[in-house]
Amino acid sequence: MAKRRPNTSTPLTATRATTSPRPPATQHSSPIRKERRASPAPTRKPGTNAPRTPDVFASGDHLRAISASQAILARKPPVDAGKQRIAWTIIGQSYFDQGDYAKAEPAYVQARQLAAGDEKTRSDLTERLAASVYKQGEAKQKAGDAAGAVEDYLRVERVAPDSKIRPNAEYDAAAQLIALKQWDRAIVVLEGFRRSYPQNPLQRDVTAKLAVAYGEANRPGAAAAEFERIAATPTETKAVQREALIQSADLYAKAGNTPKATSMLEKFVETNPSPLADAEEARQHLAEYAQRSGNVARRDYWYHEIIRADEQAGPQRTDRTHYLAAKAQLALAQPARDSFREVRLTAPLKKSLVVKREALETAMNGYRRAADYQVAEVTTAATFEMAELYRTLAKDVMASERPKNLKGEELEEYNSLLEEQVFPFEEEAIKAHELNAARAKDGVYDEWVRKSFQALAELKPARYGKTELTHDVVTSLE
Repeated sequence: MAKRRPNTSTPLTATRATTSPRPPATQHSSPIRKERRASPAPTRKPGTNAPRTPDVFASGDHLRAISASQAILARKPPVDAGKQRIAWTIIGQSYFDQGDYAKAEPAYVQARQLAAGDEKTRSDLTERLAASVYKQGEAKQKAGDAAGAVEDYLRVERVAPDSKIRPNAEYDAAAQLIALKQWDRAIVVLEGFRRSYPQNPLQRDVTAKLAVAYGEANRPGAAAAEFERIAATPTETKAVQREALIQSADLYAKAGNTPKATSMLEKFVETNPSPLADAEEARQHLAEYAQRSGNVARRDYWYHEIIRADEQAGPQRTDRTHYLAAKAQLALAQPARDSFREVRLTAPLKKSLVVKREALETAMNGYRRAADYQVAEVTTAATFEMAELYRTLAKDVMASERPKNLKGEELEEYNSLLEEQVFPFEEEAIKAHELNAARAKDGVYDEWVRKSFQALAELKPARYGKTELTHDVVTSLE
């Protein structure tokens, strides 16, 4: 996966909705139906045919209803509390129906204060009050005043903490805070929502929003945990779960939590073997994590998995997956090389040389397999290593333990025989290094080609000792 980093513009991390679903609490039936049953309606003055205030409201004439209600409230002496409550309720609902939510709010406050002792009526008025405040926030949001909308949405909690609309208001406040990039405030609101309404259907979207907010607030560990939660949600689509696992792994790695990053990538490989390209990138990261933690066995396991998957890829194989497999094979050859180097040549030489030659062949086979991928940088590295294996063998033979009973001329003769034995190894080393050096004429001149030139300067100083790479040398290799 080519060092992926969280992208908050992806469909997964983008918040699913900027506002909550329209809550039913913002839509009210007439306040008069209940109030008619609760309290006597205002009576007409004797000898007049003026309509009652509730009838005016019911007719839809809001301005007359407000005026009539205000007249009732202005009477001296005042009418009883029940009639005042009806009047304030009519005023509040008339303003609400006209879209003047700022004026509806104080009317509902007055009506609710007059409903003390009537819990049912008080609860209804609380919902109306909450809706009027919520609607003010909604209007500001539509007008482009996101900051003002946030304050009104959050004000719902203060004026009507038990209202049904409060969860929607807090959710919408968080959405606007995210739009304003006020990440820390958004996190506080979203965390509060999660604690207060664990069964709310919006929890799914709260998780997505928290993942974004934590990431933007430079809290990668917390963001990773949210993406992990998304990945584990069975109602999410396969594509969303897949992306969430990748994001979680990347963020855990950014937070320095390698065990959790490893766990997420292992789950990703297990559940998403296809497309191959992403699975191979995940395996490569897993090999790197194992390498950094010193777990060589686990590292090699993932290298073998990279090679196996590429071998079985068929049409899914890409240049990148082929490259990763080649690099994995090159890495797997290294332990055999190191084992070869560790074999000491002791007397009797013939016996210990057999072990050394076997180790040589094992190491050579590993590098041959790497070179067979025909990936330039892998081929040059493998060629250099094979050349150095021959060169090391020659050096080790010359430095081998001499028989203790050899002295004088016999020792000199033995040394001469050793020189004859190592000559073919040196020739093989030179041949392999020259093969690498010859790639320079094709434009391949990486660190392994340079190292081959350096080795040739030591092995054949007359030809290569004065220059590392010149036009004459390249031409002579053609």
